[in-house]
Amino acid sequence: MAPALLAASRDLLGEAGSPAPRNPIPRRSLGETGEQLSILAFSGTALMQIEQQAANDLQLQGQRKQRDFQRLGQDLQEEVEAERQEILSRTSQRMVGVVKKLADARGMDIVVDSSGTLFFKAALDLTKDALAEYDRAFPVK
Repeated sequence: MAPALLAASRDLLGEAGSPAPRNPIPRRSLGETGEQLSILAFSGTALMQIEQQAANDLQLQGQRKQRDFQRLGQDLQEEVEAERQEILSRTSQRMVGVVKKLADARGMDIVVDSSGTLFFKAALDLTKDALAEYDRAFPVK
């Protein structure tokens, strides 16, 4: 056993370097094996405290990483939604232009969205023609 560890153990146990108490309690020497056991017990307690602190640090680090991950997920979702809105807006504007050209070419004064119409003749439906014209004007890249 290292002399420095034995000295530290004795200091902790009060056997060396402390003034004698007024009513000394008779102590029996622990002997070298007892001192070694005391050192091991002290070392084990210190090691458990270090391990607990390390576990706490890891838990805090994990919580921070989880919060960061959630923030990144939210940021990504917001970016995706903003890009989606931009694409829908651009597509809608392009489709309005295509529908205007078709209506002008056919001499129509008004074009109505069929989803809000109770009845219309199939001959008036521009949907297929508008989609075909849109695909020609704005092909997929």
